[in-house]
Amino acid sequence: MLVSQILRAKGDAVFTVTPSDTVGRVAELLHSRRVGALVVTKGDRVAGIVSERDIVRAVAGGDDKVTARPVSAYMTEDVVFADPGETVDSLLTRMTDRR
Repeated sequence: MLVSQILRAKGDAVFTVTPSDTVGRVAELLHSRRVGALVVTKGDRVAGIVSERDIVRAVAGGDDKVTARPVSAYMTEDVVFADPGETVDSLLTRMTDRR
C-alpha cells in the first residue's frame, strides 16, 4: 500500500500553527480539528510538528503557566517527511528507526 492511498482515504488536509502560538491555542485546535498533530510553520517552511503527546508532556511538567507558553518550546523540530509514492512498509520502518 502507498502513502497516497491512505491520504485519499483519510484526507490530505494539513492544519498548521506558528511557533509563537500558545500551548493552550494548540490544544484547542487539536481538539476542534480532531487531529493528533499540527505542523508548525514559519513563513512557508516547516519549522516542526507538535503532537498531543507533546502537549501532555508539557502539561505534566507541572508548569502552571504552560498553556500561555509558545509551542516552539515543546514542538519537535526534526520532522520526518513521507513521499506519497512511498510504501507504507517503508515509512513504518523509517518511523521505527527514527523513533
